Amino acid sequence: MRVALILERFDPRLGGQERSTREMAEALVAAGASVTVVCAESADATRAPTATDPSLGVHRVAVGKGPKAVRTVAFVNAAARYCAEAGFEIAHAIAPCPSASVYQPRGGTYVETIARSVERGASPIAKTWRRLTRLFNHKQRRLAAIEQAMLTQTNPPFVACGSEYVRRTLIAGFPGFPADRAVVVFNAVNTTGLSPPELAPRRAAARERLRLASDEAVVVFIAHNFGLKGLSELLTAMALRPAEWRLLVAGRGDFRPFARQVVRLGLKDRVVYAGAVDDPRDLYATGDVLAHPTWYDPCSRVVIEAAAAGLPVVTTRFNGAAEVLSNETGVVIDSPRDTHALTDGIDKCLTPEYRAAAMTSAADVRSRVSIERHARELMELYQRVLTDR
Repeated sequence: MRVALILERFDPRLGGQERSTREMAEALVAAGASVTVVCAESADATRAPTATDPSLGVHRVAVGKGPKAVRTVAFVNAAARYCAEAGFEIAHAIAPCPSASVYQPRGGTYVETIARSVERGASPIAKTWRRLTRLFNHKQRRLAAIEQAMLTQTNPPFVACGSEYVRRTLIAGFPGFPADRAVVVFNAVNTTGLSPPELAPRRAAARERLRLASDEAVVVFIAHNFGLKGLSELLTAMALRPAEWRLLVAGRGDFRPFARQVVRLGLKDRVVYAGAVDDPRDLYATGDVLAHPTWYDPCSRVVIEAAAAGLPVVTTRFNGAAEVLSNETGVVIDSPRDTHALTDGIDKCLTPEYRAAAMTSAADVRSRVSIERHARELMELYQRVLTDR
């Protein structure tokens, strides 16, 4: 089965979605597909998979120069032309593409992304301001328009939803979309080295490096977009409690405004900022609880990895990854703004009962979120697409 994976930029060295896309693509190859990544930018040289060397292929399409929005539209059109000419059986679009047979909105639909971003405003004026600023994000507006056209056409693509949450918001945002074409293919992570026994030897050295005592409770927060993932609300919640636990913050985001908040709230001795970390397994080994009070996350890889590593998790109902948590292994709150519920959830997750339950359920989580399972379910969806034609 010849599959095109369509996304504008493919550089797994950057981590995040692009690294996980490579993992997914390689798992599809292992499952028997012939996969070519169709992109505008790539760290890999252009190559096509062959019968004797079926490894992952990469094809870069030319998009020319110009503003981001113009280049994005040029990419979508060029990718559609190339996929049609090359005769792929499946056009699996991660970026919106009108010719896609499968659409996988790994960041969620643009309708929901914009709505949740606006909701972060703390007042009606702030919400209006956030809504207005979206008008100047021309690339996002173009992609939203392409997605709208793609999902409302007479014969829309099947949509591989990364969680039930994504499926619900898709159907709510596009009421005419046929529900049987919205299929949950739950998000996946590379679980290598994530089991509690594998992480345990890392704990002492990681804590020593981060200057965290061996006997203190540590809550971990990992993100790149600190604002969207609720760091400000987490710091506010932290200030409600005496010094019962410390917070370890990691990620590539701009920490400076949050550092000022830390000082303002008198939390300087309780917060450790680790910056960008190449191997998050050290963070999971260090922590006792993961806090992820996000405003929007279609299906957070961080939460999935933490649960697979045996950490209890506190997150919000706006996170599809909450679906891997049980009432004994995590707490799901209604809103990041409910800082009292957030602190109560952290306190609950720090109890021996929750920590033991999370450790016990980690193996089951790892089997549910494996990249091999994800690839297998995508292959089943591809077969549905071919049968439906």
